[in-house]
Amino acid sequence: DFNESDFAISEDCIAYYLDAYPTTPWDALRYLIAEANYGGRVTDQFDFRLVRCYTRNLFQDEALDADKVFNLAPPLEYLRIPDDGPSM
Repeated sequence: DFNESDFAISEDCIAYYLDAYPTTPWDALRYLIAEANYGGRVTDQFDFRLVRCYTRNLFQDEALDADKVFNLAPPLEYLRIPDDGPSM
């Protein structure tokens, strides 16, 4: 289970890295939050892939630009359920 302390640690990590570096070290933040902080609690490979996907899409310069609209995903008309892959 994820809890408030997980969120607080992640929030503190983001605040520190945003203040400490002239350019945001996105790769470091993605690793620390997706893999170090939350990764140990995610036991399913597909859930872990989803956590990494969220951090890859959210942790980027465009998310911090107040002059632009930032969308986590493309508009719904571009989303579709993928075809099933080969059966195992």
